[in-house]
Amino acid sequence: MRGAWAFALAAFLSALPLAGCLKSIGADDGVPKENYVCREASGVDGVWLMFDRSNKNEPESIVAVYERGGKRFFRMLAIYHNGKIDDTIEKPVERAKGIAGNPPLCGMDFVWDLTPAADGKLAGRVINPDDGRVYKCKVWYEASKGRLVLRGELLIFGESEYLAPFDETRLPFKIDVSKFSPKAPK
Repeated sequence: MRGAWAFALAAFLSALPLAGCLKSIGADDGVPKENYVCREASGVDGVWLMFDRSNKNEPESIVAVYERGGKRFFRMLAIYHNGKIDDTIEKPVERAKGIAGNPPLCGMDFVWDLTPAADGKLAGRVINPDDGRVYKCKVWYEASKGRLVLRGELLIFGESEYLAPFDETRLPFKIDVSKFSPKAPK
């Protein structure tokens, strides 16, 4: 598994201090403009596109951010391989080898229990599906750049992933987020 959405935390821990972050996400990032959708400044809920930093910022996965009981969760919907979606919540293929029971990646909540923090961001937990380690994380919307930031943290160190809004009508399947029930990994 490529694991960009899992922050490549193993590499991060072995390569401190951290290297720079991704460039701003925009129409020149190799993702067709028609896949982007505008987001209101306060909106983190919705469908988002994650990028593979190790492969020229090619699309890597599509996730849904949803709210239940005042908390927010990130659920993996689809994974790209060779530029095409071939692993989905409807037909999961890849498994989370570092999590007990090796659940499918698609359909798994890999960020959970996000609640408002004192700094105005959302704070919760994120799991690295390759090794099962759980880390603190923060999430916020950068209105000036039109992107969502997901930052995994360990002590004072961290690494950020940047997500672009994705038009869910472009998914090869239909989703009904209202039917999602939180499923934090064990």
